[in-house]
Amino acid sequence: MNREVSKSQLAKELGISRPTLDKLIKEHQQVC
Repeated sequence: MNREVSKSQLAKELGISRPTLDKLIKEHQQVC
């Protein structure tokens, strides 16, 4: 993940909320 882009900025670009983004990141980290 590109650290230059903050989670809030990423969430805004993807059109999702921060809690949703955090949930996706946690699920992704569990898979890896």
